[in-house]
Amino acid sequence: MQFAPAIPTSKPEKPRKFGEIEELAVQVKKERDAAKKERKRLKQQAKMKTLRSQEDKLWEEVFRLVATKKVKGYEEAVKILKSLKALAIEDKKEAFFDTRLSTMKKEFPRLVGFWDRVKYAKVWGR
Repeated sequence: MQFAPAIPTSKPEKPRKFGEIEELAVQVKKERDAAKKERKRLKQQAKMKTLRSQEDKLWEEVFRLVATKKVKGYEEAVKILKSLKALAIEDKKEAFFDTRLSTMKKEFPRLVGFWDRVKYAKVWGR
């Protein structure tokens, strides 16, 4: 037979004032926000590390998708280009990114549908 836990016999804490509770809530919120921001930063860092290791393969994939001359391929290529642009900005290699897109523009100058999607996604302003 088990007994219920003993009820503490000490005097209860005196009630907190509203200002104390409010300060505690603000502090807890700040801590949660900081933890959320740190998790987001670490997730982004991991994503960039993965992209960095696959960068060449991703550029080849973009060229392959554009060469299919299909809308679905264009949309997928633009998604990849957004990620590659974020990587280029983080690594301060925006000139390299622009050069690669210039090369694509020379190879596929008449694919208006693709270039409109690139422009609309604000991946490249040319």
